[in-house]
Amino acid sequence: MFCILVFLASPCYADITKTITLSKDMTYDGVPDKLVCKVWGKSWQEPISWSFSVFDSGVEIYRHVRKEDNNIVHFEDPDYVGNCVGLLDCRRKWYSELLFPAMFHTIKFGEARHTDMLAIFLEQAPDFYARRFGLEKDQAKAHAKRLARFLEDRDIVGFALPEAPVYSGPLMTYDKYHREFVWFYSP
Repeated sequence: MFCILVFLASPCYADITKTITLSKDMTYDGVPDKLVCKVWGKSWQEPISWSFSVFDSGVEIYRHVRKEDNNIVHFEDPDYVGNCVGLLDCRRKWYSELLFPAMFHTIKFGEARHTDMLAIFLEQAPDFYARRFGLEKDQAKAHAKRLARFLEDRDIVGFALPEAPVYSGPLMTYDKYHREFVWFYSP
């Protein structure tokens, strides 16, 4: 009886639900992939959950879920998010408007930054490849070089999963040889 009364007084479903969908070629095959960001929670005053998925030809090839993200540290300063008033408005704006677009990054071919990022990738990637794919050091270097050669003459597209308006995780890009997203750059 107690459960029924609690259920009636306080519904278990989320009051905030938002799904944003974009199309963008993230897998370097020339075909736009479907990118989906979902945000949900009971209210902007409580922890917010969100997920990010990449679908290639209708198949989910990447998924990240962050449950009950309770980060409020930077939301009380409207300059971090921009054009918002107060903690709750800034939090709402971040999760419902800015979180998804903030994820995507393109490093243009021909820019000095492109060459620099490839050099950093070649320095950092072998450790990641060794751990992720169980490769020996020489094999890991070869796998990283293969992706770097592929990316040498094209824009590098990727995403970084933000945890707050001022913090993002490592930049991920698609390794078509391993058919998964790999760490391209980690600050």
